[in-house]
Amino acid sequence: MKQHISLTLVLFTVLTFSQNKELLNPNFSEYEFDPQEKIEHSRKLDQDKVYQKLQQEKSVNLKTNATILLDSTVGFSYNSPIDSIRSFKTIYRYDKNDNTTERMGYQWDTTKNTWIERNKREITYDDKNNLTSDLNYNWNSSITDWEISSKNEYKYDANENLIYESLLFWDTNLNKWIIGFKQDNNYNEDNNLISKEWSDWDDTKNDWALSSKDEFEYDSNQNQILGTFYNWNSSTNNWSIEQKTEYNYDQNNNLIEELQYNWELTYWDPNSKTEYSYAGTDNLILKTAYIYSNTTGAWKYRSKNEFDFNQNGKIILLAFYTWEDHLNDWRKDYKTTVSYDANNNNNRSVQYVQVKDSGSNSWINSSKSTYLYDNNYNEITSNYSWNTTIQDFELTGKIFYYYEEDNSLNTEGISLPKLAFYPNPTTDYIHINVADSFSEMNIKLFDMAGRKVYNHDIHNSKTIDLTEVKPGQYVYKIIIDNKVYQGKLIKR
Repeated sequence: MKQHISLTLVLFTVLTFSQNKELLNPNFSEYEFDPQEKIEHSRKLDQDKVYQKLQQEKSVNLKTNATILLDSTVGFSYNSPIDSIRSFKTIYRYDKNDNTTERMGYQWDTTKNTWIERNKREITYDDKNNLTSDLNYNWNSSITDWEISSKNEYKYDANENLIYESLLFWDTNLNKWIIGFKQDNNYNEDNNLISKEWSDWDDTKNDWALSSKDEFEYDSNQNQILGTFYNWNSSTNNWSIEQKTEYNYDQNNNLIEELQYNWELTYWDPNSKTEYSYAGTDNLILKTAYIYSNTTGAWKYRSKNEFDFNQNGKIILLAFYTWEDHLNDWRKDYKTTVSYDANNNNNRSVQYVQVKDSGSNSWINSSKSTYLYDNNYNEITSNYSWNTTIQDFELTGKIFYYYEEDNSLNTEGISLPKLAFYPNPTTDYIHINVADSFSEMNIKLFDMAGRKVYNHDIHNSKTIDLTEVKPGQYVYKIIIDNKVYQGKLIKR
C-alpha cells in the first residue's frame, strides 16, 4: 500500500563551491550508493563537523533504519511561473531489507511528449547488507535497449570492513570488460583503516601495476592523527613518499588543526594549514585555511568559512570568504541562510544563497529554495533565481518527492484489532485502548525527516509519556502482534 509521506531533503547548493560538489545534482541518487561510506576510515575523520550536519539535514538514508522509502522523484523546469516543462524522473526499487536494488532514470522527450529511459543502476548486497556490486547502464535508443557501461565490485572482511574495490568498463566494440583500477584496504585490530593501495591494470603485462598508497595513524581515541601519501616508482621498484597531513584535536575530539606538508627530497616543506573553531561541544563556527609562504616563512590567509546554528543545533548560516592580499581584507564570495518552521523542522523552510556584488564587497541575492509539504506529506522543493530586471526571485524548477510505506509494515489484507488512540493532538501523554487481547505491543514515532524519535514496548500500562518528545508533527506506528496501525500525531 503506497503512502505519500515525505522525508526532509535540503539541497545546500552553496556547497557546490566547496567540498560537496555532488550537491549540485537535485537528483541525489547519484551519490546514495557511494562506497566511500565503507572505504573511508571506520571512525571517519570529519574535517568539517558542520558538513556532517548539513549532510544529515540534506540526506535521506535509503538503507538503514528507514521505514519510509523513496518511491520516485519528478522534476520540472519553468520558463515562467505558469509555464512548466517536465525534466527528469527517477524510480527506486528495494529488497526485503530496504536496500536500494535499482534506480531507473528518465528524461522528458518534448517531441514525443513522453518519458524516455536515460540511465539505470542495479545494486546487489551480501547477507549482511554490504554492497557487493553496482552496475551502470545507459539507454541506447538505436537498439532500444539498455547498454551496460561500468561495474564496481566490493569485498569485505569478517568485520564488514571494505577490503577490496574494483572498477571495470564495458567495451561495446570488443564485447568484454576492460579492467580499470582496484583498491585494497587494510585495517588494524580496532577496525581503523591503516592503508589504501591503488593499482591500475597493465595490458602489456596482463597484471596489476601498483599506482599509489595512503597510510594512516590514530591516537588512543581512534582519531586519525597522520595521513601519508605515496606514489609507486617503477624505476626504483619502490614507494616514493610525496605528502603527509597531520591532525590535532581538542578535548571533545573535534578536529582543530590540519597541517599538510610536501616531501622535498630531504625535508618536509609546509604547504597548507586549516584551523577549526567550535561553539559548545561540536558546532563548527569557523574554518580558516592558510597557505605557507616560502618567501616570508609564515602562514598566509587563503579562505575561510563562517557557520551559525540555532538553539536546536540546526545550521542557519554558511558563508565563504577569500583573502585578498592587495586589499589586506576578506572578499565575500557566497552565503547561504536557512530558516525553519515553528517546530524547527525543514518543512516550510527557506534557503537563500547570496553572492558578492561585482561592484562592491556586499551581498546580493542569487537564488532561493523552499521546502514545503502538502497535507499528505508530499514534499515539493521549489528553486528560484534572482531576476535583476524585476528585482525579485523567479521560479526556475520544482522537484516532487514521493515515498512509500515500508513493505515489512504493509498491513493490506490484515485484520487489525479495534484500537482507540487519544488525545490527538496531545501535550504530554497519549492513551491506547485495545479491544482484543494481545501478547506484544510497541509504539514508534518518526519525525518528518523519517528519523525514529521514540520507541517503546507496551506491557501493562497503556499510557504513554511523551513529555520528552519535542512539539511537532510525527508519524506513529503501533505494532500489535505484528499487526500495524499508522497515522499522524501532533505534539503541542
